[in-house]
Amino acid sequence: MYRFMLSEAEWDWLVRLQFTPRRLAATLEEVGSLVVANLLRLKLVEEVEGYHHLTERGTRLIETPPRPLPDGSRIVKLQWVKPPADSA
Repeated sequence: MYRFMLSEAEWDWLVRLQFTPRRLAATLEEVGSLVVANLLRLKLVEEVEGYHHLTERGTRLIETPPRPLPDGSRIVKLQWVKPPADSA
């Protein structure tokens, strides 16, 4: 199985996304950016052996991002990382 590895810029972009699920809050101002950042970390990114990887939900978001990066570009590629083979 393959996982996406996030660069620092991509991680920052995910944390700064300006959206929250409606069941959590109607606007960012209602919960604050820290709550949004924590939500993104929990739902979109997982940590495996000290490295941050996108979850399946995070991968779908990256493939069709709702907002561009701060410089106006969109994320079009990430580095593929192959986990080590399980030893028997």
